[in-house]
Amino acid sequence: MPGNHWEIYGPQGFGLSLRDTLAGQMQYTYFPITLDQLGATAQYHELVEGTCQIGYIQVRTHYLNHPALTLGYRLEADIVDAAT
Repeated sequence: MPGNHWEIYGPQGFGLSLRDTLAGQMQYTYFPITLDQLGATAQYHELVEGTCQIGYIQVRTHYLNHPALTLGYRLEADIVDAAT
């Protein structure tokens, strides 16, 4: 929807950017509209194995044993009970 903004996080690929990888998955054969036809703006964040901070959430990433490039995510947050 125009006016919306997406923050997209995913693994850094081999030879293709994260945006190009998603655009390939949204070709007409697979999806009714292209990535360029979406009204929202998007910012792409390519991740590698390690740790990063997204807001108050710490994200730990680790490559998985899989035939294709696959990155597992562990999300950690120190949530305080609002009732206390």
